[in-house]
Amino acid sequence: MDSSMTMDPKRDAMDRALAASRLQKAWIAGDRASGLDALRELYAPGLRAVLNLGDESARRALRTTLEVATSAVLQFWFGESAAGAWRELLLEGPNGLAVPGLAGNAALLRLAGSAVVDTPGSALDPALFAQAPLDRQARSLAHVCLLTDANSPIDYAGLHQACAPELRGFLASWLLASYLASPEHQLDASALENQRIARDAFARVHGCDAPPIGAQIGFTSLAYRAALDESSPRAFVEALDRSVIGPALAAAGFAPNGSSSHGADVAVMLEAAGAGGKIDRRTGRVTESLRGAGARGVIASEDVERSYKNLPDGWRSESTDVLGLPAASSFQGLAASAAAIRAENLDALVYPHVSLGIANRWLAGQRLARVQISLGADGMTSGSSQMDYIVVGEDLVGDGSEFSEQVITVPGLGLDITAPPTPREPRERALDAEQVLLMSTATHDKLCGPVLDAWNEILKRSGGRAILHFFPSVDDSSAHRIEPHLAAHFEEGSDALLVPFIDRQELTDLLVEGDLYLDTYPYGGLGALVEALCAGMPVVTIEGDCARNRVGAAILRRLGLPEGLIAKSLAEYVEVASALVADASLRIQLRANLTRERVLAALIDPELPRNVGDAIALARQLGPRQSAPGAPLRCADAAAAAQAPRLAS
Repeated sequence: MDSSMTMDPKRDAMDRALAASRLQKAWIAGDRASGLDALRELYAPGLRAVLNLGDESARRALRTTLEVATSAVLQFWFGESAAGAWRELLLEGPNGLAVPGLAGNAALLRLAGSAVVDTPGSALDPALFAQAPLDRQARSLAHVCLLTDANSPIDYAGLHQACAPELRGFLASWLLASYLASPEHQLDASALENQRIARDAFARVHGCDAPPIGAQIGFTSLAYRAALDESSPRAFVEALDRSVIGPALAAAGFAPNGSSSHGADVAVMLEAAGAGGKIDRRTGRVTESLRGAGARGVIASEDVERSYKNLPDGWRSESTDVLGLPAASSFQGLAASAAAIRAENLDALVYPHVSLGIANRWLAGQRLARVQISLGADGMTSGSSQMDYIVVGEDLVGDGSEFSEQVITVPGLGLDITAPPTPREPRERALDAEQVLLMSTATHDKLCGPVLDAWNEILKRSGGRAILHFFPSVDDSSAHRIEPHLAAHFEEGSDALLVPFIDRQELTDLLVEGDLYLDTYPYGGLGALVEALCAGMPVVTIEGDCARNRVGAAILRRLGLPEGLIAKSLAEYVEVASALVADASLRIQLRANLTRERVLAALIDPELPRNVGDAIALARQLGPRQSAPGAPLRCADAAAAAQAPRLAS
């Protein structure tokens, strides 16, 4: 957890505004040393969190602050008369960039709602850029990078090749911290495509050679999150692990390879495993079963006490051993946490998922136990060469090629299903009501431009019969920020309504009034689909070729629903949904099979904890992965699993 998230956003915004004021004074006085101190304070970790958490007044204040700072930086350090000053900001030192947050400036401006990033400078032509002297390259690069995010196309491979070697670190840092972390990028089809091209280029350029990026921890988490919007992000996240995380860990003195002879203990990494949270809902019974069999817990967090209090009850019992480690957002903190975990002499360390959190993702890049296993709660590969195995449901996995880890499959979905709240009142609307209510409860980060465009087309084809309510789980302030981006995908006057955050019980009460649920792609739902189906709503989904977009199809098949509800493309998705909008009798027929009891009976697998336990036992018997992953191993077919050491060994 980012420690800044416990601060008052308004106070933080004021402190950063004061830093910007000191920056201006330093600029006027020509005092670069004071200006550099002010810059470090202004761009200290947590600025993005403040922009996300603060209200509109805090965001407006920070927008002005960032615009003032950007102007000052471009003139004070990168102006024509600032000979050589650029070296202070663009060249890597022993501890990385002097002001690492500056690489994310364009994304921060976008998040603050600044119009500055809508009119960036001219794109750099790699051929002309290659001919420019070093000083000119540096100034040009800064003027483009500080103002440009994914809304403008770039030729990353060409620019990397054209760049003077000493500038390539800042270029790569900007790509990860701004271009691939541009907020609301997924709502703009052109930005989404620009990012896809840039990710592919990064994977090609840095597949073997590491960019000269120093120890900049925060650069990877947002770029890693953005990769979730790719149907096949493996090449990119592997390049991220191999060329950024691995070298940075090595440079900081981490020892990636631990001893091959460890003790018998198993531990579970509990980051993001709060009671009732997504990870708890997807792996809760599994991790509880591991705890009951003697597994220990590990928390590596900025706020260990708060994280501990948020754990499910079982993990907070006096009989449970939980190791709490203050993994600060620095290599010193991570090094201390890693050393403490390694000192526990673990046989196996289980990650419910390799999250986007800084501590979790970077710790997963090290060898902290003899065997390291991910439960793949998000269906996403870690990309880590140190993660040996990932446990995936047979219903979701294809040939396993999307994963860097060796896949071990278990029967069914391989994910836990928890019962949603029971609606407090029965449905009021008629099942054959003239107006058809379409619904989505997908979180904001799962909405993307192509899906929104498909929803708009469904509304258009309905001839005014359909309305859409979607609940992206954002507060009023964030809803106000993203609403224009969402509205751009719907025709004026379209019956599409964004509903800001409401609690789970109230949402459940509303779902029973819906007629048809629309799944998202390429990052599909799980809990949202279960809630909709338990409320009696038919679901239309798209089946892709990786685990994250096969969940909906697997759920519908488990329920014995028609294959016709499973589209293979967005165009087919529109056709299927439009046909259901027009056919009330078919919707009513489908609802007859969607009682809450039937849905939960079909989807909650009582054998899941035991099956995953068997998979972990098999992983422990196989030991650390010594080669590239092969075809998925079916735990159910592995006779060796029966003889493998059980958890309590």
